[in-house]
Amino acid sequence: YFKGDGKYLTFPWEKGTRIDQIISYYQESGFKDWEYPDAKTPMLKAQHPEFEFFTADSTHYKAGVACA
Repeated sequence: YFKGDGKYLTFPWEKGTRIDQIISYYQESGFKDWEYPDAKTPMLKAQHPEFEFFTADSTHYKAGVACA
């Protein structure tokens, strides 16, 4: 995601690359992609192309390509 006013490209892997670690990162950082209007619930738009490319041992990493 793009972090802060400077819109710096930021990968949510500070705590690790497992989904529970990524969710924990987002929960602690307070980042949200959008807010559900009725409930005012913060939401994330889950995406994965960068994960598939940069994470060792993924199919795409081994092939040297991204899935997008």
